[in-house]
Amino acid sequence: MGLKDAFKKFNESAEKMRNQVADMKESCIPDPSGNFIYSDEKKILSFKKEPRIPQDFIPYSDVISAELQENGKTTHGLNIARGVGLGLVTGGVGTIVGLATGGKKKQKVELDIIIKFRNRKKEKIEYYRGKIRGTDAVFKQSIVPKAIALVDLINSFPEKALEQSNNQTETTEAAVEQSTPSTPQSSPATDPLDEIKKLKGLLDIGAITQEEFDAKKKQLLNL
Repeated sequence: MGLKDAFKKFNESAEKMRNQVADMKESCIPDPSGNFIYSDEKKILSFKKEPRIPQDFIPYSDVISAELQENGKTTHGLNIARGVGLGLVTGGVGTIVGLATGGKKKQKVELDIIIKFRNRKKEKIEYYRGKIRGTDAVFKQSIVPKAIALVDLINSFPEKALEQSNNQTETTEAAVEQSTPSTPQSSPATDPLDEIKKLKGLLDIGAITQEEFDAKKKQLLNL
């Protein structure tokens, strides 16, 4: 293969890849925070990258879990019930001093969403950065609940991937079952003695002759 042919093949491969990426991006929608795009149809997600960095699509099946961290402390995730430990909402464990009691002094708050994957480094979404008072209703009633909803959305991805896998398995099994010819059921073996008795009855009423009876009897007894 000459240099010209190799260059042509490379361009064709690159064009094919660009088309595949465009097709995947077309099926995706942005998450509410605008940090990544995802597709329930293709079961993929992709985080925003710099313009020159190739788009990287991650299958739902690679997602392990997501959790919400409040100033570095996990407050919501797969193993934490909704609202438990989320001090900004409940005033429980993880409360930043002064916020739950309605303090007037502004305090620094950082909300991060940490997403763990199989065979790749975790992603960190810096969901919120700011200073708030304990009386900040918008933060408690809007920002935090939306962050929790986003964590729950991400944690639903592995389940959706598993559901798709199960559906594909069922479809494959059904196709194999339909393509496999059914084995005809063999009729139960005939008892020669029963047949001879039936023939004797026919002989007695004159339905068959003695010669016919004898011939059939020999056949049944393999004589």
